[in-house]
Parts: sequence; structure tokens; C-alpha cells
Amino acid sequence: MRCIAVIVLAAFGLVACGGDSDVAATSPTASVSQPAGGSLFLVHHQTACCYSEGQISFLQVTSPAGDIVADRAYAALGSSVAVLDLPVNAGRYHVRSWERPCDGSCPPDPRSEQMLDPVTDECAVDVDIAPGERQERTIEFAPGKGCTIIVGAAAVTVPTSVSLRPDVLGCGTDFGFDDRTRTTAQDCLLDAFVHGKQAEAMSYEPSADPERPRFLITMTTTDGVVVFERADPDVDRWTRTQCSGLARGSDGHVTPTACEAPEPL
Repeated sequence: MRCIAVIVLAAFGLVACGGDSDVAATSPTASVSQPAGGSLFLVHHQTACCYSEGQISFLQVTSPAGDIVADRAYAALGSSVAVLDLPVNAGRYHVRSWERPCDGSCPPDPRSEQMLDPVTDECAVDVDIAPGERQERTIEFAPGKGCTIIVGAAAVTVPTSVSLRPDVLGCGTDFGFDDRTRTTAQDCLLDAFVHGKQAEAMSYEPSADPERPRFLITMTTTDGVVVFERADPDVDRWTRTQCSGLARGSDGHVTPTACEAPEPL
């Protein structure tokens, strides 16, 4: 098994596993247009290490009328990440969270029912939201030791612009480090760009220290290409780089082109 968690195990982050994959969908984005009412902000905080094969985390929010207004399946990119920032009408909302450990390797699509063990570390709470009010909660859990949802938002270790990035087609993850050959994730991303579709691929890229690879999320968007990067697995610093294009080099590797200077997040 190859696992994203290999470079950040001490921080309990990047827990999705798997190798090069075919097209996979990412977790749905949590932000919607602002209705009359308030908002609900949720943080997912893992307090201890770890499920041995990684996990996929799940979140569902139900409205006072019984409608599901948020339904997420995601592989958290850190030990404490924002997972929902949702404008809502006033009322009582039911929040439910649970984990499903991966069986051997995590599925490339977090919403897949394959390659996952049964539900564990589940918890729920009702949250009353008044007009104009912002309610914040933290889903706090330790693998195999249960889950609770507490008042307030824990500090996050990943910028919200990364953890709540738009929902796009997922192309998988490259684990090759310095392997510059073609991969299915790169082919998927380039195909999406050529056809004007939004997609993303994750990858590990070599750095000056071979034991500390860079982690990148490359997204095709309506405005070109955006690259989110964490240059050091032990430092919670991310950048966002806007690029104009995406091209395949002579070695077969797909890279962004005409990029602006990275913007710290």
C-alpha cells in the first residue's frame, strides 16, 4: 500500500491512500450562496494518530425540514481542517460525522463505497442557528476512541481556501516523486484542461531534501490553472499560484505554464 499519510504521519494529515488512479471525484465544496439567516462553520479535528490504512471522513447536515443541505466525503489534508462553511436559514440543524477506515488502500474517490471498513467513531449534534448568527463547531475524534462535536472552532492547520476549494472532477494522485513518466492522473488533468473542464490532480514532487517532498494540488478552472502547494510536510504553510495553461513536456510530464508568483495563504 502507498499512502499519502507517509510524509505527515506525525501531523495525522493527508490520509487518503492509493496509487495512480483513473478519474476520481473530490469531496463536494461546502460553500453556497447566502440566504436570509445565519451560517454554520465546522472543523474536523483528529486528536491522535491513526487508522493504520488511512480513512475517509464523512459529514452530513440535515435542515429543520429534514432536507440534506450538506453531504461530504473527504480525505482530510491535515489534523485540523475546515470542512463546512455553509450559509443557512435560521432553525435547528442536525450534524452527523463518522469515519470509515480504509481496507488495504483508500479509494481514489472518497465517495466510493469500495475499499472501506464499516462506520466507526460516529457522533451527532443538533445546532440551533438564529437569524444573523454564525455557529461554529468542532468534530473532535481519536481513531478507535470515539467522536464528539464541541462548541467553537479549533484552529485549522490547512487554509480554508484549500480545504474548501471548489468541487471538481478528481484525477487521482501521483506518488512517483521524481518519476517524470506519464501517469493516468496527469492524462486526466490535461484532458480536462483541453476540453475546458474543471478537474484536479494531487502529486508529490521532489525538493532539495528527498525525504521531504512537496505536495501539490493542481486544478484546472474557468480562469486557467491554479496550483496549491505545501512545500514542507512539517510546516503548515501553503501557497496558491495562478497559471495560464497546462502542457506536456518532452519527458511526458504535465506541468502548468505561464505562472504568476506564488501567493502565500
